[in-house]
Amino acid sequence: MPPGIKMPPGFKFKLPPNNQFPLDMRRGCGVNEESIRRARKPNNLPALITLTGELTPENFVLDVVDAVLLHVHPIPFKRPKKGEDYPLLTGTHQISAWCTRVALYTLTYRCPSHHFEGMIAKILPKLDMIMDWLLYLTYYPNPVDTSKLGGFQFNDPIKPCFSIVHMACNASLEIRKQMFSTPKIVDFTLRAWTLQNKGVPYVLLTGPNARCPVSTLFSFIMAGEGRFRVYDVLLCRTKEPDGKALRSLAIENLVKRADEARRMELRGGEVEQMYNERPALHSGMQPPKFVDPGIASAFLETVLSIAASFFMDENLSRLIMKSDFFQIFTEALETWVLSKSKRGPADRQARFLAFRTASRAQDMVEEYGAIDRRLSIAVHRKMLSSGLIPVMIEGMQTIRREDKETTLALSQMMDRTKRLVEGYPKVAPEVDNVLKRHRGARYRDHHFLSGTGWEASWIFLCRSVETGCGVEDGIWDTTACDNLGCPTRHVSPPTPIGKVCAGCHTMSYCGEECQKADWKAQHREECRQAREAYDKRKVSGNLHYTQTLRRRHLEFACRSAAYTYSISGTNHKSVLRIDLYERRSIPIDEYLKVHGLSEQVEGDPSELTWDQLQDRRIQRLVKYYAEHGEKENLALAEMQFRCGDHTVFTLVLIQNPFGNGEPWVETEFWLYQCITRILG
Repeated sequence: MPPGIKMPPGFKFKLPPNNQFPLDMRRGCGVNEESIRRARKPNNLPALITLTGELTPENFVLDVVDAVLLHVHPIPFKRPKKGEDYPLLTGTHQISAWCTRVALYTLTYRCPSHHFEGMIAKILPKLDMIMDWLLYLTYYPNPVDTSKLGGFQFNDPIKPCFSIVHMACNASLEIRKQMFSTPKIVDFTLRAWTLQNKGVPYVLLTGPNARCPVSTLFSFIMAGEGRFRVYDVLLCRTKEPDGKALRSLAIENLVKRADEARRMELRGGEVEQMYNERPALHSGMQPPKFVDPGIASAFLETVLSIAASFFMDENLSRLIMKSDFFQIFTEALETWVLSKSKRGPADRQARFLAFRTASRAQDMVEEYGAIDRRLSIAVHRKMLSSGLIPVMIEGMQTIRREDKETTLALSQMMDRTKRLVEGYPKVAPEVDNVLKRHRGARYRDHHFLSGTGWEASWIFLCRSVETGCGVEDGIWDTTACDNLGCPTRHVSPPTPIGKVCAGCHTMSYCGEECQKADWKAQHREECRQAREAYDKRKVSGNLHYTQTLRRRHLEFACRSAAYTYSISGTNHKSVLRIDLYERRSIPIDEYLKVHGLSEQVEGDPSELTWDQLQDRRIQRLVKYYAEHGEKENLALAEMQFRCGDHTVFTLVLIQNPFGNGEPWVETEFWLYQCITRILG
């Protein structure tokens, strides 16, 4: 593992059973001075095979390491250029290749703990030479005939990756730093990650607590300083001729490994039983991987950690977002959480890990909104449609509040989903369809969560989905005219927006008359500063807040406020603040104090900033509400929306069209005045 990174609690790296590799590894007691002497002779590959095959932890001696390393010679040729043939490996070259791939694996596997430091000390001087051979052989298209070696293929990276991981996990911190300081290990690991066998990446998961050697080693590299070397190679900043091809394969294999996890079969299940009973029917086919839920969850976590390392580079993160990785990854999580694991104690830890991994994947997609908001929303929608919501529901049904870490992950999943629905109401119909598909038409009924502590959160989420669906059904029902004295706000149906200020692009009006009236009243003083703020966001690549999205937010806030007033009634001396899971009525004086608006904003408008001018707009609106709220049956509500890495502050002044004292109806209101403000 990388320098400075400690092994996680309970981390074990188990070697697969011997029958997973065809190479003969029979254990015996034939390790003695004579067998070591024969193995030292040049071009005596059978003696080396016999010596390593007889090696056990009980008879292990460091002289065996010397005998193997004696045959590792510098690689005599460079990798041929594209279109050229590879030289045939014979004699000493064949033995060197075998020692670096097969014998090194056997040594690390059989070495007892008290000899490990000494073995590594002997290997380190030849580590560069070994890595040269390993990297060269991963490109070797047609290995020599290895039938005498049990049919082992030299370009299979699993054994070398296991050897490096095993040495790193058992070495001291100083030796570990020395191992991972060489770029040759990074280059080999990247090549091993991008290799495919018949279109499928190399994945090996067997035994309890097993981890894929290739994925584990690459995750260690990407968690340390080696990731910068990976970025340079994949982004063609080095002389590596295959940088572009490696970049494509690296992303492709990331997706395919997530797909492999989805296609894995449960150990001991019906598929494995049928496969064992009728092996002849499956001859010639790639055998399925039978794993436990814990192995599958750990593998998915490793794959996601590699994706998270790729996300540190903007170019690589965009390639991952444009691929199907997160959709397939979510489907794999849903498969193992809902279909291939049980709610009992046996699979509890595996399921907990799956819930936390799902939350981390969703967080990566949401945070990418700071770079590309539209792409982030598109990927987030795919995740919600492909299995994220069923996983979240399963977690709420099975996780109790005592498990704080997993509870926090589920709470964050709920928060992100709710923020997405509120910030982009056009997502609400899709979420509504998913909820109906998994919970039925009456999914708003929270009785299936009784006693779990998630009832209130579920009610708020369903309420947001329902409001978002209503916004999409009647998106043009709200007139967002920024003129406080607009005469058409009481017209039914409302007058559609016809004018947007050409100077600042931030204010919208129902017509030319309202635009002129607001210009004389206040906008003349603030248009220049508003335009400067607009241009600054546009040039820096930050949020481009469109009038269409603004109107969606305004109608969502109005509907949410009207629904709350229909239940609790109206208090004309307070401002309603709508948070994710809370509705609070704040007295007007306290509300102004919270926002730092107790004192009137004074000064020459040309010297005030856009934020100060918006503060003055808010003060005027709150003052108008305090004076005319009860008389005109007005209500003032604040709601904030998440857009990319920005927060949009929305303040709406709405009027009950049924008159003073009449109950509010969610879908019946007049938007009297509104203020939207983009926060950092």
